[in-house]
Amino acid sequence: MDPFAQFQSSIQRDQINADLIRLFRLQGNLPAELEAELDVINNRIQGVPEPVQNIRNFKFATPAHSLAEFLQRPEYRRAKQHKHYKKENGKDYVNTNEDALAWEDPEWAAGNARLVAAAAVPPPDEASLNRIYLDARQQQMTANREADNQEPVWELCQRSGPNDTHQEDTTLRFTDNSHTEIDWHTTIENIQELGRELGYTLAHYNKVMNRFVSYYKPQYSPLIRGMDANATARFLMSLNTPKPPRQRHFQAIKQMFRPPNTELRAIMNELHQNAQGYYAAEPEETRNNLVDNMMLLGLQKFTTGPTCEALKKSHTATATRKHTAKLDTPPGSSDYGRRDILYAASSITIHASRSSTLLLKQRNTTLQCQHPTGRPPGLPAPNSG
Repeated sequence: MDPFAQFQSSIQRDQINADLIRLFRLQGNLPAELEAELDVINNRIQGVPEPVQNIRNFKFATPAHSLAEFLQRPEYRRAKQHKHYKKENGKDYVNTNEDALAWEDPEWAAGNARLVAAAAVPPPDEASLNRIYLDARQQQMTANREADNQEPVWELCQRSGPNDTHQEDTTLRFTDNSHTEIDWHTTIENIQELGRELGYTLAHYNKVMNRFVSYYKPQYSPLIRGMDANATARFLMSLNTPKPPRQRHFQAIKQMFRPPNTELRAIMNELHQNAQGYYAAEPEETRNNLVDNMMLLGLQKFTTGPTCEALKKSHTATATRKHTAKLDTPPGSSDYGRRDILYAASSITIHASRSSTLLLKQRNTTLQCQHPTGRPPGLPAPNSG
């Protein structure tokens, strides 16, 4: 059964599941992990499309700390530019390799070691103290050289400079040729990708979105005033919510047709891509069979004449053979239901070979499979025929 039909037939089951979830929540004091799982299940039961769920959960990615916060830490008190931190092209970086931070003044380390040794009871003699001093000094100099030789591990910090408006303008995407209607969903995804590279904070994200809104959609400015960056992004993205991938492939399949003088191979390749996308969520053991069935249906719809008739006859014979095989297999047998798939898969291979042979025979003549009007009937819904 096609997933669309399965969804329609499972409304009652989903209602029962929704009632169970409601009873769980009435218990109260549920762990956070269980609450999150219940949210996921509830969204699936209510049929909330994945793009809508993604918009509801959207959050901008920002670096955790600024460079100033890092430099206030004790381990960075002797930080050197270009070794422990750097600023390039308006971006702040910090070296998070702890081994590169093990640097101390050798004289200070040696003097401190001498003081600690002198506090012992009884205290060492002067010669021993001098030896302790020199050894500590040499050890610290060796440690400093090793720290200097460490490869830096650069981490992007929060941006301390202003927005990069030039690069921000490259993130704009439009839904019309006149470049007046913004595709907010795609544009904000592009802004987030750019912000990850530049170390944007929520304040930077808010500025770029407000700048775009004030120029292209000033009527939205009062609506987003006072919103934080994430809330503004969710509102704007909801204006151009994309269709779920399965629905996009479904619509594309329904609208397919074969124009005049178009090779059959080209339109069948397009159908194959859409069929794979449409059945991507199906179990692997049945996915290929479903795709092959749709390809066979496409051959029938995109051809006419002897080729189309041969395909239809072959398909009818296959259906009869499949039905007979199912009747011959006892319901309790391990092969029950599996033979149906095996017969279908083998017959589709035969159909494809026969159709290819017919097409090859007509290669040097007028293709009878080309629809005379140039526009054969569109391919029906995938769950039909």
